[in-house]
Amino acid sequence: MREIAVGICDDQPNILCELKEMITEICMEKGFHPVLYTFVDGNLMLEQSETIQIAFLDIEMPQIDGIELGKRIKERNPRCRVIMATGMVERFKEAFQIQALRFVTKPFMKNEVEEALEAAIEGIFFTKKIEVYAERNRFEIPEEEIIYIKAYNGYSEFCVGEKCFRRDCSLRELEEILNERIFARINRDVIANLSFVKHYNEDRVVVGAKEFRISRRRKKEFERRYIEFDLKYRRLV
Repeated sequence: MREIAVGICDDQPNILCELKEMITEICMEKGFHPVLYTFVDGNLMLEQSETIQIAFLDIEMPQIDGIELGKRIKERNPRCRVIMATGMVERFKEAFQIQALRFVTKPFMKNEVEEALEAAIEGIFFTKKIEVYAERNRFEIPEEEIIYIKAYNGYSEFCVGEKCFRRDCSLRELEEILNERIFARINRDVIANLSFVKHYNEDRVVVGAKEFRISRRRKKEFERRYIEFDLKYRRLV
């Protein structure tokens, strides 16, 4: 049975216990053994964040709220899947800044928590790694860490955090292997990771820290893909 490390942070012990029991039950039903870490203080969770694969964070906490805690966890452990929990749905949109994978509402419903866990587990165990190169050295990078890919003459450049890698292939070839749920072509030269899209309007899209033009012929398909991604993976209210 595969182990999965799940961290839960909530300043209310009764809610912490309730969510712990629910996650344990769901993980066992899915064939995973949960290794659970529970915290009533976000600063304590941060100290162990590098060992956590999935983090359930309450947004409203006194010492450090879930948004700030999620931001710091992602800085230390970029591959951690963050799931935000709150009874105040109007705060969901704040979690855009940390690319939260899912949002669950209080009081917790098992089907909602189950769906969030399934998405996180799928991302951890079933995400592809993409072969790229930098200074003739070979690397394998998780595809969800790619911010965007830009085509040049004869090769494609991958933007991953503050680093750039390359691969001798076309965007068309990459479209055959990238996860179509999270990547979309925005023009002839650029494929964007939808989870890093911060804003788009009639003809421009901001991906990470870069702004690109959306081509007229791809605009309708991009919007369809982005809305589908937003509804399925953001679940904003």
